[in-house]
Amino acid sequence: MAPAFRRPLPCVEVVVEPGTLERSASGGIVGRIWLRDGSREVQADFPEVGWSDFPVALLGEWGRALQRLARVVPSEGASARCRFIDGPYSFTVLVERTGVWRVSCLEERSSGQAT
Repeated sequence: MAPAFRRPLPCVEVVVEPGTLERSASGGIVGRIWLRDGSREVQADFPEVGWSDFPVALLGEWGRALQRLARVVPSEGASARCRFIDGPYSFTVLVERTGVWRVSCLEERSSGQAT
């Protein structure tokens, strides 16, 4: 699986637009959530600006996965996979060394190939 981004990013932000949150017919909370890299020069958004998904569920799941990752000792080489609920999108956080995490964004289609 090849990462979508191969350049180092200064930071990655999770963007949630609270004004878009609403309860779906099934009871889940849907709204806009996506990742944005912190580089002002070459800003990239994943999966795309305004991606609609289940922010409350995702933030809970991602938070638990990243907390587990932060507690791994020794942490070098450890990783966590965080998936979006809608669509074939996920991101992996890999601990390269203490204090340095690499985020790789993935799109997996039914063929099993990642981009």
